Amino acid sequence: MSAPNAQPTDTVLRTGRRRLLFGVLWSAVLIAFGLLAMLVAVNANTAAPVLLAAGFLLVCCAGAALLLVPAWKRRHDWLSVDTTGVWCCDCEEQRVIEWRQLSGVSAHWADGSRQTGRLPSHCIELWPSGQIDRDDAVLGRFVRDEEPAEPLGPELAALHYRIPLGRRGCDEVIDAVRRYAPQLWLGQVRGESRGTLPYE
Repeated sequence: MSAPNAQPTDTVLRTGRRRLLFGVLWSAVLIAFGLLAMLVAVNANTAAPVLLAAGFLLVCCAGAALLLVPAWKRRHDWLSVDTTGVWCCDCEEQRVIEWRQLSGVSAHWADGSRQTGRLPSHCIELWPSGQIDRDDAVLGRFVRDEEPAEPLGPELAALHYRIPLGRRGCDEVIDAVRRYAPQLWLGQVRGESRGTLPYE
């Protein structure tokens, strides 16, 4: 559903800025590793290590670009929660998931794991009461097809929205949901990381 022209003014998260900061930090780490490898190779004073280090530096720079370019394009993204529902904007378009379209809202979080390489995950999950559009230009990237965790109940639809927000953003949205739609709040569920990157 397209949002009206009025801008939501309640709980607003500048998710694009947070994602850009996340991309800058990890890009800096990658480039630092590449430069360190190049420094070590130059000090070795032989051609082969220098060539290998140069290749490694190029790979690190490419990885940094893969992180930064999409983050830069989405730097103006935001998410807002108000009396109408949850608004999502990707700079060019915005959508609202209205409270009346939902049968429940929950939060999913998981600790990171060094063994598996998984990052900590903090997400808000919106469970619709009807059909949703997988191909929506704004909301499509949040659609997931997974059965709800056992504590939430089997009556919830498997096709739902999952929005990664990071710990602080998730806490802000939880507070807003409890304020604007307490009847929909289902609680928090702890589980395995679902492979989403936080915005902060």
